[in-house]
Amino acid sequence: MPHIKLALSNNMQERDDIQDFFQECHTLLVRELPTQLDSCKSRLLVHDVFRVGDGIHHNGFIHLEVRILPGREDTLLNEISANLLKLLQKHFAQSLMTLKPATSVEIATLQHYHKV
Repeated sequence: MPHIKLALSNNMQERDDIQDFFQECHTLLVRELPTQLDSCKSRLLVHDVFRVGDGIHHNGFIHLEVRILPGREDTLLNEISANLLKLLQKHFAQSLMTLKPATSVEIATLQHYHKV
């Protein structure tokens, strides 16, 4: 577990250099959840068709979704969410300076999860 999805509008400048972000994200989750490194699964979704607010080109989005198994305290998840947001701000610093992306982190627990 955890499943990590990073969704970006296609105007984010850092979208082609995402492996470093995923590595830092995995390291953070292993340390803070905790979890096993080999259980972290990350994927990038770049959206070519999107609209944020009034639709001007400087709008966009960066949304990180982390799905985990239940059993962690809300205070821990809030801390991890804040740390992941800082990681997004670090990695997407150029886009945050030149564009106006809505930037968010969501941590959700999976209630019914099965795997082979």
